[in-house]
Amino acid sequence: MKPIYLLLVLLMASCVSTKRVTLNDEKVKIIHKSLKKFNNDTIQYALFNYIDHKDQFIGKPASLIFNSLEYEIVSFLPGSDLFYRIDAIDLSPFYSGKPLDNIKTIELIVEFANPIPEDSISKLFPVHGTYGNWTPEVREVFGKLIVKDIVYLKYPRKNPRDPN
Repeated sequence: MKPIYLLLVLLMASCVSTKRVTLNDEKVKIIHKSLKKFNNDTIQYALFNYIDHKDQFIGKPASLIFNSLEYEIVSFLPGSDLFYRIDAIDLSPFYSGKPLDNIKTIELIVEFANPIPEDSISKLFPVHGTYGNWTPEVREVFGKLIVKDIVYLKYPRKNPRDPN
């Protein structure tokens, strides 16, 4: 019976791969399963890689998350604290104006250890109505911030107050 257990452990260990993500000339090894291994199920992919293994991102620049994501971030929503500092962003794979009835996805919310003043990102949105579009400039600004925690919102939700 013992060889069967050993075989099961080796099989489970082979399901998880490590991926090297370049972060300013620094190689950081993270536990990462590809989106393909989840049959393109972005919910299970995000839960495994960014919620179940969030400890590997905490204390590191958010660019590590952005560089390892295998699906496109389309829009974002910043979260502010009482001091008008952006302390989190909600990363969305769809535009916020879309109806949520038929969307089955997950939004990762990255909380920052080092919030930035709200007015420091206003220069990124010179045209009215562009606020919330995920651009290379926005990615660069938020990518430098240190991750404090990663939580999520899942759609569709039975109870709007329940993140699950």
